[in-house]
Amino acid sequence: LSESFLKCSDHDVNSVRKIYSLLNEIGTIKIFETKNVKQTEVERKIVSVFNPIRFVAYGFKLIHFGNLLSNISDTSEQRNKIQDVEDLKQYKEYLRGSFTNLAPSYYVSRNENHLFAQDELYGQGTYIEAGEIDSVSSQATSFAKEIEKVTNDYVRVYPYAADCLDVLFLYVTNLEFVKKSVEQILKNDSLKKLNITIHSPARAAMLYDEINQWIQSQEEYINAVDSFGEFPRLEINVLPFSDPKTLEEKLDTSMLDFDLAVFIDYFGQNDNLKIPHQFYSESYKECELTDKNWVFYENREFKAVKEGTRLINYVSPNQPKIMQQFYNMQAILKDGLVIEPNKIGLLKGRLSVTRTETNTLYKLAHEKFNWVVTYDRFMDPLLMKQVAEGSNIIRYHVNRLGKEEIKVLVSSSDSIRRSSKVDMEVNYYRDRLHSRLKDQLKVSNIDIQQVNKALKVVKEL
Repeated sequence: LSESFLKCSDHDVNSVRKIYSLLNEIGTIKIFETKNVKQTEVERKIVSVFNPIRFVAYGFKLIHFGNLLSNISDTSEQRNKIQDVEDLKQYKEYLRGSFTNLAPSYYVSRNENHLFAQDELYGQGTYIEAGEIDSVSSQATSFAKEIEKVTNDYVRVYPYAADCLDVLFLYVTNLEFVKKSVEQILKNDSLKKLNITIHSPARAAMLYDEINQWIQSQEEYINAVDSFGEFPRLEINVLPFSDPKTLEEKLDTSMLDFDLAVFIDYFGQNDNLKIPHQFYSESYKECELTDKNWVFYENREFKAVKEGTRLINYVSPNQPKIMQQFYNMQAILKDGLVIEPNKIGLLKGRLSVTRTETNTLYKLAHEKFNWVVTYDRFMDPLLMKQVAEGSNIIRYHVNRLGKEEIKVLVSSSDSIRRSSKVDMEVNYYRDRLHSRLKDQLKVSNIDIQQVNKALKVVKEL
């Protein structure tokens, strides 16, 4: 029925905008939220299973789920296939994730916004403007475990850091990432003190109140840990909103040492980089509704356009006829494009490293901090090298959370390679002791020769 309704939707732009676009509104609820900081409206769309397109996609989700159960319970070969799975927990997470990205991947609203799928429950999906999707809370636990691994490795390389580890979290929108990271890091009993600094251009005031309430309930972190009863094990600072040009000055005054800088969802945050989107006309290949690939497409795959630029593909060009008509309708609604019958108009994100504000901060982090941790869906070693020239990759791996792939990249700059050379003590330990003495004596500068003398005394202890 929906396919028949959309049959003529690719001929007349005016008809699409006035009549056929109603298909986007059936069985949906629109919510407009006002952002306190910028006083701008954010559109959110709840799409129920009674929306025709959503209903078709959910129906085939149930069919594929039934096929999965049938395959798992198949004993025709005298052996249950599930017995060959080594890690059942990980396999279960993979299966759960493989059914989460239910079509359609996006809508175009009447306000011509791009609304992307955020979550799904029993066929009902929530769609929101791309730049407004905060870091997902469900990822916080996995993120914290990655940070725990990095900090443990860091303390092994720089053992003096165990006395006081300084960590900067940048572009924080969800405080669960920080709280769970603190809990994981402080499991290391050899770590005497942890200083956390939080950077959040959009939500600094709100995060400050929230973190204060949380830390007051964590007695084991705020109790004194030294013999004089003066220093708590955990201190957290929230940087007030500031221009990127003055951020370095604020970091210098709020941090003693520059151990780790952590970028959370580098390309995904609204206040970080808004990914520009554009419709592209591609060759269309029809597939059957029973084909699994169109329903659960491995989205966000990359296609290199030129140096420093990537295209994010949200939808496969292989679609059933009804979905070709649907996605072509979205292209017509947004750009007024008339798509040829053998083509499909697909929305793609465009990642580019030419943007300045956040890239400047990324370079600054590599210049000031020993290690930089990037936890992001899109960042890869090539992009990192293009953003922060002269940087070195310490570790890189892909963490699969269900169907979503998160890239974890640990890097440093050429100027901060202090872990294996003779000048390790002269550079690293001297700088660290220099910062400590200035802080304790409440002075702005100390003769470096005096610091060298103090370093010799410390080494002899």
